Amino acid sequence: MTREAELWDELAQLLVTAAEEEERAPASEPGSKTPENDKLLRVHHAAELLGLSASTLSKWRVTGGGPEFIKVGRRVLYQREAIDRFIADKVMPHTSRYFQHPTGKKK
Repeated sequence: MTREAELWDELAQLLVTAAEEEERAPASEPGSKTPENDKLLRVHHAAELLGLSASTLSKWRVTGGGPEFIKVGRRVLYQREAIDRFIADKVMPHTSRYFQHPTGKKK
């Protein structure tokens, strides 16, 4: 195995470990507000709002494609506004929005 492959394996294992730790986090801390009222959300709350796993958000933080996030020390937070924007950007009027005609012309 090449050094690059070893590094990718290590990164994958770190992502899995981080996701497992986030999933084991309590649903809410004592005295915390409900996620609907929070401006900053922990990973498990953001994942719940999106209907995704914390693991998916963890992967997206590395590969891109997910909502914007804030990193404070080791803690990852999501702004509620960023989650709402991410959802709004995914609204499509129909499935042919990205259809590429065989002639190369966009429909």
